[in-house]
Amino acid sequence: MDYPKMLYKGDLNKFEFNTAVSEEHEEELKADGWVEHHELEEPVNIEGANDSEDGIQEIDLDAYVSVERFDALAEKLTEAENKLGEKTIELERAQEQLATSAEQHATVVSNLEGEVNRLKEELKAAPAEAGVPQEVYDAVYQEREQLLKENAQYKYSAMGANDLRAILDEKGIKYGSRDEKPALVKLVLENQ
Repeated sequence: MDYPKMLYKGDLNKFEFNTAVSEEHEEELKADGWVEHHELEEPVNIEGANDSEDGIQEIDLDAYVSVERFDALAEKLTEAENKLGEKTIELERAQEQLATSAEQHATVVSNLEGEVNRLKEELKAAPAEAGVPQEVYDAVYQEREQLLKENAQYKYSAMGANDLRAILDEKGIKYGSRDEKPALVKLVLENQ
């Protein structure tokens, strides 16, 4: 068809017009109640109406919605309400799962903290049970800790800057985009 094309709303005596510029635009306008000129209806004449100047009442037909359009809107509303109900149920289930997961996580953390405390107590009691003086044990323990720190220092110093950034990203630790390798190594070691 040739465009632009005129479409109308109202009746043969009183109407509005709009211009469709493409087939898609024409379909949209027709869906909103616009029609071609030959489809306009005769004006509504109410029998027994007072035709005097003061008593004339006009009926605005554009203020009413066709049954088909109302049914389509009601169907869309029902679909939207159903989807909202489904999503609400999904949200409630997800919240319940989150609460359950949080409780389980808290239980696991509590159990692990208890295990760590028990192992620390065993570690403190180990020198006395073995007959090793506490001072000797403390010195060996401190030397071991120092060696572990030095090993970690060597390990991370041997890594590339990109590998160090990946470790920091994994742990959620922020660093400067221009930080050099020594600064990155220090951040990794501080956050072990």
